[in-house]
Amino acid sequence: MNQKKKSDVAVLLDYAGSHKGLTFLGLALSAVSMLLSMAPYICIWLAARDLIAVAPDWTQAQSVAQYGWLAFGFAVAGIFLYFAGLMCTHLAAFRTAANIRKQGVARVMKAPLGFFDSNASGLIRGRLDAAAADTETLLAHIVRMVQEAQGSKAPVQKLVDLYANGEFTGFNSGDIPMTDGFGTGRYMMLLEGPWKTAELAGAYPDMAYGNCQLPAGEAGSISVLGGEDIAMFNGSHKDAAWKFMQFMTSPFAEEEMAKCGQIPVNMTALDSQTVKDASFAPFLEAITTAKARPTVASWSEIDNALTVAMTDMIVNGADVQQTLDQLAVTIDGLLAE
Repeated sequence: MNQKKKSDVAVLLDYAGSHKGLTFLGLALSAVSMLLSMAPYICIWLAARDLIAVAPDWTQAQSVAQYGWLAFGFAVAGIFLYFAGLMCTHLAAFRTAANIRKQGVARVMKAPLGFFDSNASGLIRGRLDAAAADTETLLAHIVRMVQEAQGSKAPVQKLVDLYANGEFTGFNSGDIPMTDGFGTGRYMMLLEGPWKTAELAGAYPDMAYGNCQLPAGEAGSISVLGGEDIAMFNGSHKDAAWKFMQFMTSPFAEEEMAKCGQIPVNMTALDSQTVKDASFAPFLEAITTAKARPTVASWSEIDNALTVAMTDMIVNGADVQQTLDQLAVTIDGLLAE
């Protein structure tokens, strides 16, 4: 009878030895911490309810202070349990890493002498240390990974709920062009760049709308940095090409480009009154925290996987957590190619 092969998680837990339980304890404490972190919002809601009920005679709301202290207590308890969970998983991770090194060295010591002719001892030690360090990092931060996973789930779940409640309809990538969809009122918002202001002014001059930054999360408000490039060909008119490039990046040309919705790259033009009065002014602050697009060879495949997953969750009602977990595995595989 063949013995069932242990899963990778089971093997790691075996390395943890007597500290194995600390990993589960850390996860449990993390789960309780997440529940406690919701309690202050409930207390605030209860306090607001009592205040509204007796308005405008606020003195009649007797339980507001009690709710305030409860909110404070739940918040402190949640933070305490979160760090307690981190301590548990860190202790388990340190023991696991130590045992991986010990057992790895013990196995190497039993290898025949000829094994080291083709496998340098320093290389073996480096691989052991790297494997142990990676395992330690994974286990030590598993609580944070759980928290981050929940953070990714929440906004997607919100979209799923909005669609299920009929608060937005017609989820279909590329339904109609963005400018026309927004200009005719079919799309309530766009995630776009400063160039869109000039485009909308030409196509829908009477439309009233506003620009704002992306909503801030725990890391702040972060967008994607884009732009245009000027390249010089290896031809016979390099001097003329260079003069053209100098002109296009001069304060005059950059300020003129700003009138077309392009944010200047020339600092003198960026400080001009034309730019300060431009409709894309909110984007000037956004670019201070924006991140450049990374070079990803498999981006088309990643974009397709993301579109399929989002459609499956929003339109077809697929489980959000399971779908996001599978999407993460798919994207990790594409990035590793």
